Amino acid sequence: MEFTVSSSVLHRHLSIVNRVVTGKSTLPILDYFLFSVDEGKLRLMGSDLETTITTTLPLNDMMAAGQVGVPARLLISTLKEFPDMLLHFKVDDSTHSISVEYESNSRKGAFDLVGADAEEFPQLPEVGQGQKTEIEITTEILVQGLANTLFSMGTSNLTAHLFGVLLEAKQEHLRFVATDSSRISCYTRTDVHPDGVMSVLLPGRPAQMLGSVFGKAGDPLKIAFDEHNLVFTTDTVQVICRLTEAHFPDYESVFPKNNNFKLLVDRELLHNAIRQVSPFSNQGTNLVALEMHNDQLTVRSNNFENRNRAFQTIPCEYDGEERTVGFRTHFLTELLQVISSQEVVFYLAENVQSSVLVRPTVNPSEAEDLLMIVMPSSLDSYGYNAYATDGEEQG
Repeated sequence: MEFTVSSSVLHRHLSIVNRVVTGKSTLPILDYFLFSVDEGKLRLMGSDLETTITTTLPLNDMMAAGQVGVPARLLISTLKEFPDMLLHFKVDDSTHSISVEYESNSRKGAFDLVGADAEEFPQLPEVGQGQKTEIEITTEILVQGLANTLFSMGTSNLTAHLFGVLLEAKQEHLRFVATDSSRISCYTRTDVHPDGVMSVLLPGRPAQMLGSVFGKAGDPLKIAFDEHNLVFTTDTVQVICRLTEAHFPDYESVFPKNNNFKLLVDRELLHNAIRQVSPFSNQGTNLVALEMHNDQLTVRSNNFENRNRAFQTIPCEYDGEERTVGFRTHFLTELLQVISSQEVVFYLAENVQSSVLVRPTVNPSEAEDLLMIVMPSSLDSYGYNAYATDGEEQG
């Protein structure tokens, strides 16, 4: 096996594949990249058994085809220090030893690596042996859908049915949904009209890495899945995720239907107010209270244990009964970060403990729809209201 390749191009592709090479596998071969050379191209593969990434790049020259395992951490750290130059790889197919030579106007050198037998690598999963469903979108739609929902995803593998993002395709739309049982994010695209119907749970770990793998270039992307695997494919990159047996909950059944009180507020003003008063909250509960009046909103944070407190009042438009609603700080800041409109709308029910529907006033395009649902937190259970009242009386 012998070939020549650009160091910068190789490093860029290895950085994609390296996202699944954790160095923590019980199988030593998974600490290697699989290099496969044929027909003037180099295919790279990495896997943690749950997720497999392959990427293909053109070679500057190919003298002999073949396959070999290359130590991932050593090669990545070596190429990180290289300027763009041609690297000449030569592999002894019997011993799997790898010699790399390079030369430019200012330098000349070589390094040797101890490779591994390509036969030790797990086989690339095959998709479509049984029933297979496919849809075609762009990488921009995938990345945008994940960016608008990942923050609501569950974080524990103990709740596998929440540790992931639901991909739901129907004839009229494509939808991304995530929940941790206390909040839901739902991002819908109506400019995608899949031929097939799809409802599949993308596991959490690959969901977290796909954005950095594909980027926002808007390249054509094919999504396919069968009962065992979910596959994302572009011209140069393929990600294969092993599916779990977990089933995503019926999210539509919890959509609020009678949230008739509306709070309209400037998104940036609210975001800044929360960030400025939240350090005064109890760090164990991390709660902020929104006190709603018809033309002003007070964001308040109290710590009844050490009697620290802060508040900030900002203008708003509110058409409901005056009330105080508690939320976990990060629930609000994370949803406000993904909303791009200047203003945000909270729809509240008559019951102060009912779930709250949150929407941007304007979506980025007519084909996009983003809605979020967040559960309030009880302020009484943490002594919040008692301390707030006491503080007002003393003031």
